[in-house]
Amino acid sequence: MKEKLAANPADIVPGQFPAWKHPVSSVFLTGFMGAGKSTVGRELASLLQWEFIDLDERIEQRAAKSIQEIFASRGEPYFRQLEHSVLQTIMNSRLTNSIIALGGGTIAQAPNIPLLTSSQSPLVFLDAPFEELLARCGRSTNRPLFRTEQDFRALYQQRLPYYCQAHFRLQTSGKSGFGLAHEIVSLIGLEVTL
Repeated sequence: MKEKLAANPADIVPGQFPAWKHPVSSVFLTGFMGAGKSTVGRELASLLQWEFIDLDERIEQRAAKSIQEIFASRGEPYFRQLEHSVLQTIMNSRLTNSIIALGGGTIAQAPNIPLLTSSQSPLVFLDAPFEELLARCGRSTNRPLFRTEQDFRALYQQRLPYYCQAHFRLQTSGKSGFGLAHEIVSLIGLEVTL
């Protein structure tokens, strides 16, 4: 029997990402493609002097191929298995002082949800108006799931309920990565070391 790759939006349980009860030692960033996860993650890590981990970059390192090449040669099911394995490796490394930018579809994959909820770390949804995400991604040639505007919109609508389960939701429209990093620090109550 084939493993179920995506959780069903109807099965989403409100509060499945419970509030953390421990000091914050890592922060996860989620959101649709083009939302700014990598940009904001790098800025936030720099501001806090923490490690930045980009899940997609780690996947590319493990596969020795770009995300686009993985999709082209092995398909999305293989990519999702690899994504889960790399996320599991990251989670097993006992994250401390880390900012982790998840892939756009990571949170919508059923096997990843227990890994993320067990981290007891805040999950921040970086959002932007659909038209802005479309414009940002329309300029990119390395997004394997961006084929047509209709497909892009359908995928966004499919993933939105998962993103909305995050502890925090920040609009990225018209804001710099630096500004958003400061917003996250304030929102979560993190301390910046000078």
